[in-house]
Amino acid sequence: MIDRGFFSDANPAENKKCNCAKVLIVDDNPFNTLAFDTILGPLEIKSESAFNGNSAIEKIVNRQRHFCCDECKPYRIIFIDQEMPGMTGSETVKELRRLQEQNVVPVMKIIGCTAHEGKDQIDRFMESGIDDCIKKPISAKVVERLLKNYDEC
Repeated sequence: MIDRGFFSDANPAENKKCNCAKVLIVDDNPFNTLAFDTILGPLEIKSESAFNGNSAIEKIVNRQRHFCCDECKPYRIIFIDQEMPGMTGSETVKELRRLQEQNVVPVMKIIGCTAHEGKDQIDRFMESGIDDCIKKPISAKVVERLLKNYDEC
């Protein structure tokens, strides 16, 4: 059973509407996370950032274990960079998919983001388990199309 009483001083009756982020941006470059915030802000889609794979996994697992209220849900969609120090995007996605198979975290849409142009590099990223891949620099139209296609937010 999921622990929904994480905030011991919070009254669930007062927390009827969840205001948690729906999107997680995983990128070690603050400029890229700012670009996503600039796109998502006018769409009124709240996001959070993680600057490496380990931090992303920790945020996803913690969110699943500690919902803020009865209406709280896991992240709906994750945008993840391929090239990051420590765990690459591919390694992070593989770990998330493993955690999903073990029912530690729910299945969620994961969109890879890369500056790589080569088909082989993009194919390897796709093989890690991402649902889709976009090229950097990101564009508002592409992000909006993906959000609409996945109808997650």
